[in-house]
Amino acid sequence: MSAVAALVKYNPCSVHARRGIACPFFLPGIGKQCHKPRGFCDSPEYDGWLKDVLQGKTKCFYPNRIRLFELPGAILVLYHVDKRAIIGEAKILRATSEKKMHYYWFDKFLLYPNPVGLKLLHTDSRMRELARRGKWRTMYLSQQTVEEIRELSGLEGESKERLRRELELAKEEAERRRSYFLRDSVSIPELENRKLMESGVENEILKKAEEIFSEVAKRKLLRGRSSKYMFYSSLYMAFRLSCVPKRLKEIQEMGNLNPKQFVSSVRFLMKNLEVKLPPISPKEWILRYSKNLTVSEETVQAAINLAEVMKNEKSFKNKSPLSIAATALYLTSHKVNEKIKQERIAKTFGVTAVTLRNLTKLWLNRSENL
Repeated sequence: MSAVAALVKYNPCSVHARRGIACPFFLPGIGKQCHKPRGFCDSPEYDGWLKDVLQGKTKCFYPNRIRLFELPGAILVLYHVDKRAIIGEAKILRATSEKKMHYYWFDKFLLYPNPVGLKLLHTDSRMRELARRGKWRTMYLSQQTVEEIRELSGLEGESKERLRRELELAKEEAERRRSYFLRDSVSIPELENRKLMESGVENEILKKAEEIFSEVAKRKLLRGRSSKYMFYSSLYMAFRLSCVPKRLKEIQEMGNLNPKQFVSSVRFLMKNLEVKLPPISPKEWILRYSKNLTVSEETVQAAINLAEVMKNEKSFKNKSPLSIAATALYLTSHKVNEKIKQERIAKTFGVTAVTLRNLTKLWLNRSENL
């Protein structure tokens, strides 16, 4: 059954954080807990987004990314936290992204004559569970459920008939492009590969990532987990298994992923697939990142030689190859008078300036004691 709408949870108090306004009613010392009763607030900013929408001042909603809203004609159905009911809907016309924020634009928001409680809905068995749960953000809805919501909302006349036709169009579009947002084991690689190929990722790496992802789907490891995070975790493993130096942060930025959730996904995948990734040598890291710095080939080769010596030293045994590579290049650049600032090398290699400073001191102290 195709999804044609997304039920989105709207918290009227979240406008404080979104507009950068401090809430005056949070109790001090115990976190963000409000001492006002549910649905009652004296702040003029309370429910500000909805007020602006109903007055025509605001015509977009900005939750986390919702793939369905990137299809023409998808429908936003709004659940109001304080009212504990669905209060209206809007047809999404377009989607835009700016600074990792996703905006979903509509022309008009339709406020229902009668708010609809989730427990009243019978066409989707998930709704009763959703009504009890506090922590949820989005739920995809079928055409049948949207029609039931509209019936209970008290909509009548021309507006109801127009919405029915729009719903049919949304269903047709969703059927035509359903793989785009249902995140199945085939569509996610196909969708992401186009973008990754444009960014320069080699075809061999992408094929290996698809093989790993197929194994993930085969073992039913996608249950309860984001297919997108699992795919990019597979991509990271593909890079590492091919001995291509790539940091977790680079892959995370490719997919615009949450860092903590991505690290968790990688660990989950490695544990369940029982894969041990081969270490990347300092040499490979130096060759990879020296291209982004203005250093000669002689300096690069000297840094590689120094890194080989450093990694065999007892005091550097437990240091990461990436940190050793950054330190070796920094020390070599100063030795041959191609001085590069610590901050620049640290940023290029993705290590902290503190790590680079500490390892530099460790090596220089070791040299003095010889």
